[in-house]
Amino acid sequence: MDLSKYEEAAAYLASMIDGEGGVYFYPRKCFIRVTMTVEEPMFAVVECCDTLGITTNGVKRLKRVTETGRTIFVVEIAQQDALIRASEVLDLRHPAKRTELERIATHKRKRSIERRIGKICTTCGERKRPLRRGVCNRCRLRVLRQEAATQGSDG
Repeated sequence: MDLSKYEEAAAYLASMIDGEGGVYFYPRKCFIRVTMTVEEPMFAVVECCDTLGITTNGVKRLKRVTETGRTIFVVEIAQQDALIRASEVLDLRHPAKRTELERIATHKRKRSIERRIGKICTTCGERKRPLRRGVCNRCRLRVLRQEAATQGSDG
């Protein structure tokens, strides 16, 4: 079976994340990280990411060392577009990592769409940025003024 360079890169990257990496989803930060004490395979991971169109931070050397005195090398995928692309391309075998990657992709796609089109005000129906409980500032102020006017005329 002859694999294309693209399929080979996707398989290699997925296996490295399954074996040596992790998929992390936190409320403020989501990322995929591959960590090893050997530097050469990390360059292969970066090359695979470049082939697949996934941006990384390159190979970073951590200041801490292991108990054996070896340096730790890290490759991180943390940009929004790169995480969405990784979820589309990679076929992770580890069930927990696969679920986390799907969760990250869903979260990032939702945020990407919200940023692109803005949120829609439930009162006026216009796309507005600063929403509070689904209502834009202009509509919220209008409602507050109407409430103040009705309270002033009642009292």
